[in-house]
Amino acid sequence: MKPFRLKLKNEEGVAIVWVLILMTIVITLTASMTFIAQQDILETRLHEERLKTYYVALAGVDLGYASLMANLGSEPYINQFLNNSAKTVTDTIEIYDGATKQGEAVVTLESVTVDSKRWIRVYSVGTLVDGTQSVTSILRINPDNTQHTIREAFTP
Repeated sequence: MKPFRLKLKNEEGVAIVWVLILMTIVITLTASMTFIAQQDILETRLHEERLKTYYVALAGVDLGYASLMANLGSEPYINQFLNNSAKTVTDTIEIYDGATKQGEAVVTLESVTVDSKRWIRVYSVGTLVDGTQSVTSILRINPDNTQHTIREAFTP
């Protein structure tokens, strides 16, 4: 008995099959690399926006701290919070780069109690003009020693 063998008489169509297989592989790899590159670009833009928003919130905290340390007449503004534990002040600070508004920080100054100790808290929420994110930055000030400050964890 002869072993069963299938012999192709016409092998002209084999080349097109190989070309189609190789093109499918190349297209799949190209599409995958394009998708990964787009995701990297998107993540980089989001990170850049988050970083800018963080600095807007941080600027709000710094301006809030500076206003607390400023003298109003004969005494620092922080004394108004020391004398009135229920006092809360909120203001919106616009952040500009030259003549262009970049974002704003909503800053709240208030007296708070943490671990049975009284603190003055500067709470700032930063947003960008065209941004989709907001970032919160918090600074606590020890009223007994205004040089003693604690930055709380940044929250995106």
